[in-house]
Amino acid sequence: MSAALATMSFPLLLACNTDLVDSDTGGETIDTGSVGVVPVPPKGPYGEHSFDVPASANWVNTGVYLRAGESLEYTASGFWSLYGRVFVSGGDRSLGELGLCAFGALGVRSGLDSDERISCLGSKGVFTAEKEGIVYMGMVVGSDGAESYGMARLSADGALQVTVTSEADTVPTVSAEAASAYPFDRVRSGWVEIQSEHHRITLPAVVAQTDAQVAKNGMARMDQAYVSQRELRGSAPFRGERIRWYPFDAVWPWSANPIRIDPSMVTGNEMSRILTSANSAQFFTNISRPLGDSFSGMDGFYGYKTTNTAPWDRIFSIRALDDLDAYYWDPCTEKESYLASLDYEVFVYDPYLKVCFMQEFEARYGDDFYDRLFRGMENQPTLYSWVDSEEVLWGYVKGRMDVTAGQDTSELFELWGVPYE
Repeated sequence: MSAALATMSFPLLLACNTDLVDSDTGGETIDTGSVGVVPVPPKGPYGEHSFDVPASANWVNTGVYLRAGESLEYTASGFWSLYGRVFVSGGDRSLGELGLCAFGALGVRSGLDSDERISCLGSKGVFTAEKEGIVYMGMVVGSDGAESYGMARLSADGALQVTVTSEADTVPTVSAEAASAYPFDRVRSGWVEIQSEHHRITLPAVVAQTDAQVAKNGMARMDQAYVSQRELRGSAPFRGERIRWYPFDAVWPWSANPIRIDPSMVTGNEMSRILTSANSAQFFTNISRPLGDSFSGMDGFYGYKTTNTAPWDRIFSIRALDDLDAYYWDPCTEKESYLASLDYEVFVYDPYLKVCFMQEFEARYGDDFYDRLFRGMENQPTLYSWVDSEEVLWGYVKGRMDVTAGQDTSELFELWGVPYE
């Protein structure tokens, strides 16, 4: 590859899309309302579809559902880059490896379980599934967790043009607005993705059918939470790509793209299911808080929260809940008791007390204090490494708070007994 090619910059390309797809009967069209996805009917055969796989995308749903032993054929062309190195599809092991794949390679996986083995693809060939699942493709860059933990995809650019051919079943992506009229009962693979402006949710078709009438309103509230947190942070994680919510046996929804959610958020009761909990008291735990984790740690800017993560994601979450006029637990219920004792060990292990402490700065310096703090942090030295000392960490945070407040904030730190260096 020439030196000139290696220094070229490639634009981010969008996946092929359409709002109408041929139905499985061939005699009608079905409105999916989809944007940026592979348009497929409710059931196979999948046939042949061409689409882009952007290097920066956190896994593209090909629209294929393979059962163990089933296959697809593919071709890939074009260029993409990672850390300024340009590839066709094979990647470069000197940049790193994930399993058997070099960073920069075109990867394929059945499902998005966190322990899923990713297979490497070349410019053409056959992929045979070892386990049943939705087939996703993307650039191999290491962790697909939050930007706090894996910054590699932030340097990824360009896209490959991929054509997939298969006789297998399909996984439609349907817009939240079109969900109420979509024939989910005809989806033979049993899986769909429902998509709004800022989110996409991977669901069993039977659950999508059950919640089809609330999908539009539920995902609208999720979008509102996203917008509130984006306004607080000043920008969005994952380059503004939609955040996928994917069912997996997780202890709690953890920051990533996808955000892996406990299966009860998919198959549980109305209080816990993701589309219905958007209107319940579970909105904080299920949706708003994991979103806050992504926003507070975006762009690899995370050092300020390494030993006190919990208050920052809650600051983002509470902003969204206030904007939505939604319920959340008062973080200051133990304030008076703590201030009377100043037992710092209690403070260290109580995320709500930390949130209450941080809300004091809004009360004193304005409701937009954290909006201004994050704008300022973008132009200040940051902590990119893990910090084991609470005192050092709070010292860094205090420095940023002093700049934001325009004065020394020691009084509040001393009032609350929060040490800093």
